[in-house]
Amino acid sequence: MNRQGKRSFIPRDKPKSWIVLTIACLSGLAFGLVSVLLDSALGSSTGKLLGAALSGCFLTALVSAFVYMRGLFTGRYRDLQARPWREQVW
Repeated sequence: MNRQGKRSFIPRDKPKSWIVLTIACLSGLAFGLVSVLLDSALGSSTGKLLGAALSGCFLTALVSAFVYMRGLFTGRYRDLQARPWREQVW
């Protein structure tokens, strides 16, 4: 918890790769939903631009998942402790 007693948005007891994976997946879901809605409602090229952002989120999630799974299977996260973002392991 921070000074005011509130929890931060980014958990301090998870590796960076897990956090990036989660944010990329949630962003991809949001971009995908908005892309489908804009493309069907307006038929504009904005949906295609958001689709490109969706593929960027997918690639980011794929790389982060690979890094996270490698760290998980090698035991790198076994004794993980809560730390600030800059000090947390990937």
